[in-house]
Amino acid sequence: MSASALSLGLGVAAAILPAAADEPVSGAAVFVGRCAVCHGPEASGIPGSFPSLHEQIIAFAKTPEGA
Repeated sequence: MSASALSLGLGVAAAILPAAADEPVSGAAVFVGRCAVCHGPEASGIPGSFPSLHEQIIAFAKTPEGA
C-alpha cells in the first residue's frame, strides 16, 4: 500500500470519526476535507485547473510544523 493511499484511508477514517475537541486533527483528515476535492486523492492535481501539490507536500514535510 502506498503512503498516499494509507494517508487517504486514514483521512477517510478521521472524517468518519471526528476527533474530540481537545484532540488534534490529523493532516490526512485536513487533506481529505479541504484539498483532495480539487487536487485529487493522490495530490497530483488536474492539468490546467489545479496544480500538483507533490512539491509543496515534500517541502512542508521537511519543516518542523510538517514533521
